[in-house]
Parts: sequence; C-alpha cells; structure tokens
Amino acid sequence: RPEVASPGLFSALEARARYGDYRRDAVLGRGQLGVVVLLRSEGGDEVVSKQVRLDMLRGADLAQLENEVRLLSSMRHPHIVQYLTTFQDADALHILMEYARGGTLEQQIEQRAARGHRFASSLVRKWLRQLVSALEYMHSQSVLHRDLKAANVFLTSRNLVKVGDFGIAKVLDSTLEQAH
Repeated sequence: RPEVASPGLFSALEARARYGDYRRDAVLGRGQLGVVVLLRSEGGDEVVSKQVRLDMLRGADLAQLENEVRLLSSMRHPHIVQYLTTFQDADALHILMEYARGGTLEQQIEQRAARGHRFASSLVRKWLRQLVSALEYMHSQSVLHRDLKAANVFLTSRNLVKVGDFGIAKVLDSTLEQAH
C-alpha cells in the first residue's frame, strides 16, 4: 500500500480530533480512483473530502495525486478552492477542501440552458474578472492548471468563482519552459 507524502499530512487520529464531528452528507462525484463527498459538522460547517482509494493508486496516479496536494496546499487566493488538510487512514487518502455550495459552472450552464435562460452579462463579467484574477495568481506562481473547464470552476453560494481540481497542473521550472 503506497504511503503518500504531502504537505499537512495528518494521521487519521489527528484528523479525527480536528474533523471528528463531521459526517458524510452527500456524494458529490465519483471517479476512477475514488469519490468526492460533502462532510457536514453538527454545527453546520461543510467541507469537501476527495477520498482516493489507496489500493487503486499506481505510480503515475500517486505522483499526480502528490502533485495535486502540493499545488493546492500552496495556493492562497480568494478565487481558488482552499485546501484544508490531508490525512490517510487504512483505505484511503482524504483531501479536505472548502465546499463551494453553488456547484460547478458547468452545472449552472446546463441548468440555465434547460430552462432557456441566460446569465446576466454583469454576472458573466464578474465571473470572468474572478477567473482571470485566479489565473494571474497561478501564473505568477509558475503554475499552469492544464484542465481549466466549466466542470473545474466552482461557485459559492454568493456566486463567487473558485478554481479547483489541480490534478494535472504543472509547475513550470524554467524561463524557457514558461515561454513555450
């Protein structure tokens, strides 16, 4: 079973002490390597847990996961999903992040299209400004997201943009690499 080295890696006991009153509320998504669930505390606080099954991890998957945790934990911007912590138990690696209650931009587009409605141009401009701000920050940190799409742009209950899913993001090493 692989051991995942990452920033802020907690033992399951430490994480239980910090997030022990959080209960699984809903499954938000499923992938080949695991599941994304909404956790809710007795006090009503909500976080997302990306739970990756350790028995499914192979070399390339493990490297990609370590890269995602490292990048997400280093990002500090109001329009990037906030990393909270990572812990490992017997079966899975759990990556805890802030919850964007508004779902994905993709979901919002599909819902509007199904009803024949459009977004107000002022809202679209607001989202674009926030998205560009997040991209400028990432690029200033030499991070290239490489999978920016509506499904990876999350919205808060206040309609604020949060860029997430840094699974295939890359840190550019050199000036030459940044120029290409």
